[in-house]
Amino acid sequence: MTPGPDLQRLIYYSESVAKAPADLDGDLRNIIQSSRRKNHDAGVTSFLLVHQGWYLQAIEGPKAAVKTVFERIQVDPRHRAPKVIAARAAEQRCFSGSTMNVRRLTRDDDLLLARVKQTATFEPHRLTARNALALLMTASQSQARRKSVLWLN
Repeated sequence: MTPGPDLQRLIYYSESVAKAPADLDGDLRNIIQSSRRKNHDAGVTSFLLVHQGWYLQAIEGPKAAVKTVFERIQVDPRHRAPKVIAARAAEQRCFSGSTMNVRRLTRDDDLLLARVKQTATFEPHRLTARNALALLMTASQSQARRKSVLWLN
């Protein structure tokens, strides 16, 4: 998917409503299945980070398509109170490898989180647009090297 003149990147966070790990696993599987198909058709690429009950996601694509995807997220019952960190034009895609890729952080990712001062408790509302993008990009690149959890790749 090549960038066009109206390439947009939106980064948001929301709280997961899942109470148990098995519920979150089921939610993630459903999100991946429906998002990959819909994102592909809309020319959207995306990376979703999951940590301590929070979602942090970057969505990239044509401005109208990104807006439509985020509107769906805002009414999705698996998300509580989505908040935009940044929404702006982008010169190129940072997450062009997949229409929907997901990474769940673990305790092994403390160094990754330390770079954005998020080690003790994950507080995505404290992330700047720059730090949120850096965290998502680093997590995405790290996942590509590790291929950690197969069903999330």
